[in-house]
Amino acid sequence: MRNEKQTTTTPLRPLKSLFRGVTRDWVLIVGTVVIVLIAASALAADLLATHEMGRVNLLATNQPPSGTHWLGTDALGRDMYSQLLYGGRTSLYVAVVSAKLATVIGVVLGAIAGYLGRYVDAALMRFSELVLAFPYLILVLILVSVVGASVNNLVIVFALTTWMGTFRIVRGEFMSLKHEPFVDAARTQGLSTARIIFRQILPNVASPILVALSIGVATIVLAEAALSFLGLGVPVTTATWGNLLAAAQSKEVLRNYWWIWVTPGLVISFFSIGVNLVADGLRDVLDPQSAKQ
Repeated sequence: MRNEKQTTTTPLRPLKSLFRGVTRDWVLIVGTVVIVLIAASALAADLLATHEMGRVNLLATNQPPSGTHWLGTDALGRDMYSQLLYGGRTSLYVAVVSAKLATVIGVVLGAIAGYLGRYVDAALMRFSELVLAFPYLILVLILVSVVGASVNNLVIVFALTTWMGTFRIVRGEFMSLKHEPFVDAARTQGLSTARIIFRQILPNVASPILVALSIGVATIVLAEAALSFLGLGVPVTTATWGNLLAAAQSKEVLRNYWWIWVTPGLVISFFSIGVNLVADGLRDVLDPQSAKQ
């Protein structure tokens, strides 16, 4: 029983170091503040929006920022500030849910491949390489054209096309950890394979998983914006940062109505930078050796 307690407490140390070091890393703090401000604004859109979502006003088309419309209006007279807030909800929903699903897929498959090895590992590796063989954007476009363009379908498509990085990270960590003494002790105690994988080894891999999850959110935000810009993402009737940015396809908008495309572009950029800062901060806090290199 003494050995079992030791094997269950050791894996939790990386998470404890996160809470001790989070207040000491300015990169992590700055990134967190940026993400929280943007996400909180999107979630509180009902309270912060100054105009009704999607309300068309043909008497106030393409107006520059003013006291009435803080970020101006678009070609249909819709308030850009309100559109930006409500669009953030959809963009963040797609990014966060997709990244979580992709992380779950990558963790489960990577843990199984890394721990069992041999034929299981070879089969899963070949499958991940097969998915990676397709250019990412082309693969997404193919799947979207098959399942149709909708918010939930886009979540599924992104989850099925972004799990490979987490899979490889978790697989590598499991291959190195499965021979550690605390794993041998767990086997000696007769613990099941599933318990060893998910209760003994997996907590030790929390650090790279958190970093991969953070990077995945930023990647999917950019991917959703790219697809929506091409008209193949979320339907244009649904406000997203990508759909707002799609107005920049018009030369007239680019030249004369900068506020229509600059604001969503800046929000996407700031959010992506914030997420990457958080990922770098988490890596430094959870893996101090990498920060010294």
